[in-house]
Amino acid sequence: IAIPNAKLANEPIDNISARRKIWYHPIIRLRNDTTHAQVQQVLEGIRNLLDQDEQVLHEGARVRFRDFGEHALKIEVYAYIDTTDWAQFLECAERLNLSILEVIAAAGTRLALPTQAIHLETATT
Repeated sequence: IAIPNAKLANEPIDNISARRKIWYHPIIRLRNDTTHAQVQQVLEGIRNLLDQDEQVLHEGARVRFRDFGEHALKIEVYAYIDTTDWAQFLECAERLNLSILEVIAAAGTRLALPTQAIHLETATT
């Protein structure tokens, strides 16, 4: 591999072996028809999941209703997983993701899918 010196001097270098934790940062997209109460239930459910998981570092972990998207209400999950092993991180992320799906279903809502409305006019004779 050849990397120009100018590139190395101007770009941040992430030394993966120096990491002590791995960032878990999914953006959860809920349907736009999700109610206020359902959003609150999802937020609390995800916060509880993070609090109860032994691999999640609780310092700095947060779950927030972040944005009104074009096709979704966006919830940001921000946490670090206490591992440097990529396979262990993937296992923890999978467990959390599956649990988040259960929280969403229990709240009575669903993940958003991009939609497009097409309006057709009928021809008059």
